[in-house]
Formats: sequence, structure tokens, C-alpha cells
Amino acid sequence: DRESLVLSKFEDGARRDLASYDLTRLASKTRDNEWSMIRIAASGPRIRVWFNRMHPSSDPERGLRIDFTDKEEPILTGAVGLRTERVSAWFDNIVVLPLDALPHPR
Repeated sequence: DRESLVLSKFEDGARRDLASYDLTRLASKTRDNEWSMIRIAASGPRIRVWFNRMHPSSDPERGLRIDFTDKEEPILTGAVGLRTERVSAWFDNIVVLPLDALPHPR
């Protein structure tokens, strides 16, 4: 739903949700026909997801919405995908880089 950001993984054709963030908690809401910025960093079993970073004074977490470590069955290799449910979406400028090519997020 458009009010949740969900981190999931697919294995053997089945989806398993790992973590989610309630987007209604944000001061600025997502709106139709507006771009949202998503950044994902995966290092070993740890996956962090940033969404629509706002000005630091209004967002003490600097956009970090999900910080999940998969201690049970981490996927250490694979592909990246984006998916929506019950909402139209367009994706642009999707780039996958090794972590050492990016500045380290705080």
C-alpha cells in the first residue's frame, strides 16, 4: 500500500517481508505525480533503506527508514528489484554500485 515502505526478499518463488516503515509517520507525505528518492545499502546481512531524506533539522534520522540485519538466512548475492502493490509507479535512474564506490552514509 502507498503508506508503507517494505523490504522483502524472494526465494524459491516466495516473497517474505523482512521489515517495513509506516510512511504516514513522515511530516511530508508521498503524493501522486511526485518523485520519491530511495537509496539502499546492503553489506553482508545488513540492509539499510533511505526514503525521501528531508532537511536534517526536521529529520534527525537523515532519511534512514529501515535498518535490518537478516541473522537467520541472509542473501549475500542476487539481484535488485522494485515492486509496487495497488498503486501505479514509475522508476528512473536505478543504479547498482559496490559499497566502496559510495560515500558512507551516516
